[in-house]
Amino acid sequence: MLNRCRVLVVEDEMMVAVDLAAAVMEADGEVLGPVATVDEALLLLSREVVGAAILDVRLGDRDVAPVARVLLTYGTPVLFHSASEIPAEIASEFGGLPTCPKPAPASRVIRQLAALIVSPA
Repeated sequence: MLNRCRVLVVEDEMMVAVDLAAAVMEADGEVLGPVATVDEALLLLSREVVGAAILDVRLGDRDVAPVARVLLTYGTPVLFHSASEIPAEIASEFGGLPTCPKPAPASRVIRQLAALIVSPA
């Protein structure tokens, strides 16, 4: 389904991160991360080529906007994954990006991501 796409997983809830990583691998993707902070994600982006990303909107250190900005400059498909409503600042800047609400089965998140990879928004 993911055709060896390199998927960045940015998630600060360990169990959710592990589930997403396993689902990416099960769908024939390559996992980058998972990472739990914006700083870790930005460091990884400075060293790796990313084909798509699943981003938790609110992380322990801050919101994920800086990571989304970098990914979008490269035209990388991004899927927000959030347990709460998207903050107004994020919605105004990235309102057109798709969101998969938590809790959602990891398989649903992967299907939604796969659709973005085939047909980016």
